[in-house]
Amino acid sequence: MNDRAAEYRAKLDEMRRRGGGRFRTPAGLRDEVAVWATKLRSEGHGVGQIAAAIGMSETSLGKWLSPKVSAGELRRVRVATDAASSGRPGLVVVTPEGYRLEGLSIDEAVDVLRRL
Repeated sequence: MNDRAAEYRAKLDEMRRRGGGRFRTPAGLRDEVAVWATKLRSEGHGVGQIAAAIGMSETSLGKWLSPKVSAGELRRVRVATDAASSGRPGLVVVTPEGYRLEGLSIDEAVDVLRRL
């Protein structure tokens, strides 16, 4: 991860210098980073670890990695084991952005997700 991470960090740092802190990452670079980060995620690396390695926020990288969905469009979900068999009480929800909600009622979880 280190060589590629250093390369992406240098590119992003250069854009920050040129843009004065505010910049828009070109779609090609954003897509390249997303493919690389997706591969690392499949190998067990966390979004926060990957984001730190390339010098960006976990939230921003999470947005790059989340599927692009129009408002009101349904998303595919993956159902793991139910809460009773996992040993955790209550509902467990993990969003595409990496937020994890545990132990809330369905109504509470929906309320929190609407605010995110």
